[in-house]
Amino acid sequence: MFTSMDNPPFQFKEFHLFHSQSALKIGTDSVLLASVIRIQEPSTILDIGCGCGVILFCIAARNKLQTSTQQVYAGVDIDGPSIQEAQLNEIHFPKNKNQYFRFIQSSIQEFAKENMEYDLIVSNPPFFGNSLASPHERKQLSKHRDEHLSFQDLALSGATLLSEQGVFYLILPVQEMAQFDAIITTIGLYPCYQMNVYPIQGKAMHRVIKGYCKKKSAPFEIQNLCIRENPSEYSSEYKEVTKQFYLKL
Repeated sequence: MFTSMDNPPFQFKEFHLFHSQSALKIGTDSVLLASVIRIQEPSTILDIGCGCGVILFCIAARNKLQTSTQQVYAGVDIDGPSIQEAQLNEIHFPKNKNQYFRFIQSSIQEFAKENMEYDLIVSNPPFFGNSLASPHERKQLSKHRDEHLSFQDLALSGATLLSEQGVFYLILPVQEMAQFDAIITTIGLYPCYQMNVYPIQGKAMHRVIKGYCKKKSAPFEIQNLCIRENPSEYSSEYKEVTKQFYLKL
């Protein structure tokens, strides 16, 4: 296994994560997704396209005080160096005795063939179309939809792996979320959570976080969150939901 020790890690309040070797670096989308999703003591958690493991480790930090239940965290990514870095991060992560991690290099299509269900599935998936393809192959895999991970495959895999009472959460730009929503609602999953995310006060919505369940739920409240009040200041609501993680909030 390589070492990332020569590259400084991303420092959170209670832990740090190396991400220099991962195809997609730690960013606002992943941390926000891990911060706002509803966690109801899931025993099995899966991250599709886990990269360095940031979403799983943030969820594990939120779950840390729930010591009575065994928690299995699984991360799947097709990119080998990303999985290696996630495995390195596990060594340094302050997990409790009931938290177990496994990081697997695999396509989600192949991984979905295993006979296991997850109470919580999360993903910050590739979302650009091929028209915006990156010239860098690994960055291409992490950010762009193609034959490796189409929205159809992501929806089918999520539906296959989700437990009966589980929730599948993901974050996408507005247009791409509409495309994904049109696909996943045809294969037996129903929306049960939504947060509209605005980059700055007065600007148009740029991300949507949405949760899907196997059972149709009663009408749910659609929440809104603005990341910044102005270019130099985070909003009070963004500080509140991410304060467990960021050093400066």
